[in-house]
Amino acid sequence: MTQNVKHSQGRPGTVINLPREVENPKTKLGAEPSATSRTTVYGPYYFTDPKTSRVLEQTSELDAAPLIRTTYLKVGWTDRIG
Repeated sequence: MTQNVKHSQGRPGTVINLPREVENPKTKLGAEPSATSRTTVYGPYYFTDPKTSRVLEQTSELDAAPLIRTTYLKVGWTDRIG
């Protein structure tokens, strides 16, 4: 956990990192298997608002490039969809 980190939209927050090992995605795509078929994915990272604890953004990375990024610009209650 790291405090005072800015996410992709520049909002400051606290980031929580949950690294894990996964099967190498290149092996699944038919590339020649490497010596090791597992790699570490750094993330998901959860950027949270320290005042409300709401998730502002979450990302996963492989080789320091975002694979998936979801940014929540506005979150709230609603009484309808759309």
